[in-house]
Order: sequence, then structure tokens, then C-alpha cells
Amino acid sequence: MKKLKQNGGFTLLELVIAMATGVLVFTAASTILLLGLRINNLTTGTIIRQNTTSTVLKVVERMASEGIITKVESDGDSWEIYNSEKVVFSYDSKRQAIFTGEAFDYETIVNGNPMMVGVYASNLVIDDNGVLTLAVETEDGSYQSSIYCRTLALPNQEEERTFDTTKVRGVFLDLLYDQYRMKGGQPNPGVILDSEERSTGKYYAEWYICEAKKNPEQWISGEWNKDTPWCACYISYCLSKLPASAFAQGASIPCYANVDDFIQFFDRNDEKEWTQTPSAGDIVFFDWLMGDDPSHVGVVLSVSGDQLYTIEGNSAGMIAVRQYSLSDKRIIGYGILPWSAE
Repeated sequence: MKKLKQNGGFTLLELVIAMATGVLVFTAASTILLLGLRINNLTTGTIIRQNTTSTVLKVVERMASEGIITKVESDGDSWEIYNSEKVVFSYDSKRQAIFTGEAFDYETIVNGNPMMVGVYASNLVIDDNGVLTLAVETEDGSYQSSIYCRTLALPNQEEERTFDTTKVRGVFLDLLYDQYRMKGGQPNPGVILDSEERSTGKYYAEWYICEAKKNPEQWISGEWNKDTPWCACYISYCLSKLPASAFAQGASIPCYANVDDFIQFFDRNDEKEWTQTPSAGDIVFFDWLMGDDPSHVGVVLSVSGDQLYTIEGNSAGMIAVRQYSLSDKRIIGYGILPWSAE
């Protein structure tokens, strides 16, 4: 597992915890305001519990999407969320509370601080695809959130990567995720990272035009630059790292910077195909304006229920893990690459 390291200042984990604390303070203030206005005639306790539950779910979602979670443990009644070897969130069914840090140790003292009390039941589950589902039950009702947690789906980083036909999709996802966060946990703004998660100083768009297309003069002239849209370049770069054996015999490996060209790759050859039932490793296309003008491309990480999880380059200017409804009308379709396994 990749561990976040502190390089001075706040770590990403500390910022997430600080965010949780800040939201709780805001919740208390907004509760007073809502009570003063008598909105919805809710009681103080109900408002606080509902807002606190929402905060807990959002913080865990943020931790999962930011790659903070390295391990989860659950015995069905209680659970713990780890960053490295440190417990950062936990639920104790005996005390019916969610803690920041370890829960109550009956043989010693309280190690964690209660973040939410009055939790009748809570369950934390991680499936084989890396989808983490947190369920919380209070006297006001049951709440649940699912989020893709790629750090828990990754294989042991010390194991040698294999390219047999049953694992090529997973290797492709690993390559994509290797570029996800820079050393220290900062979002990747579009630069190629080395094996130590450090910037090489070269952009995906620069690699595409200079190395893939052998036209470095376009980069030098400024016709191509660091601001060139790079969602497709990011995917093309990671595909270029796969061996030819990862693809069906005679199949071409897609390498494009333009979303339209990527779509045509699936349209013009028999060995490529479209699907309406996406799987991990499929290419997903978006039309943000829903005007028959595809403008963005990503890769499917996982599907959980009616939720789609993706990894995308140039999403708000960085590599990001995103969540969508499968019925989202901005999704044009999913392309299946000509993997050797298929």
C-alpha cells in the first residue's frame, strides 16, 4: 500500500480531520439558525444527528477518494479505518459511538474522541472491487454511502506485476492509479510521475506530442503546452506502458489526445465494441452539455449498484476519482478495449 508521508505542515489526513471538525462547528451554528427560523419544525437533536451523520459519511468518502485509507477491519458490530498502522476512525457498538482514532479500550482508557454518539448500529464493508460501503443507523433513520477506494483494491505493491490474460484490466488500473497522487498526497495536475510518486517535470500532453507523435517542435513553439486538454493523453500514456501481449493478437493500442478520435477507435474496427454494462478497465465517454459533442474521457474503476466510479485525467485540472449515477445523461457510452483475455 502507498503511505502518505509528512513533509512539514499539515498532512492530507490532518486536513481531512480538520475539515470534519470545521463542518461540525458549522453544523452547530447552522442548527441554531435553523431553530431560530423554525425550519421544518425539526428538533435540535434531530438536526444535529442528521447533519453529523452526513458529515461522517462525507469525511469517509473524502478519505477514500483521496487515497488516505489503507485498511479497514470489521467484525460485523464494530469497525476501524486505518491510515498506515494508525486507526483514524472507528465505531464501538458497545458505546454506540463513532470516534476519531481508536474506540474505547475497556482495559485502559479512551483513546479516541467521540465524533458521533447515539449510533444504534453501523457497518463497514469493502468488496472485492474496492467499493467501500458505510451504513449508519440512528433513531432518525438509516443512512448509507458507497465510494470507490482504490487503495484497498490495489494488489501488494511488492508483488511482481503479471500480464496474464486474467489480470490485464487490473494492471491497467494500477498504471492509472500510480499517477493519481504526487509524493506527499498532492493532486496530480497533469505531470508524469516516476516510481516514487515524484514529478518527472514532463506533462502527459508533452509526452503525447513529443514522443507518441514525434512532433516536439509543436511543444517548443507553444502550439501544444501544459494547458492542452490532457484527459485522453493521460489514458494513452498508461496504455502505452502495457505490453503488446495485453491486447488481442494483431489489435492496435489506442493512443489519442482528441476525445473524438478515441471514440472513432471503437467505431471503425471489428475488434472494438461498445457496451451498456461497464466493467473495470472500460473507457467511458462524457458529453457535459448533452449536445452530441463528446468532450471528456475516463476509465471505469468499479460499478456498485447504480453507481459508477471512474478515474479521469484533467478533471478539474487534476487526476481524480469520480462517482456518477449509471443513469447520468452526460455519459455517452463505454468502450471495451481489445484485451487479450477477451
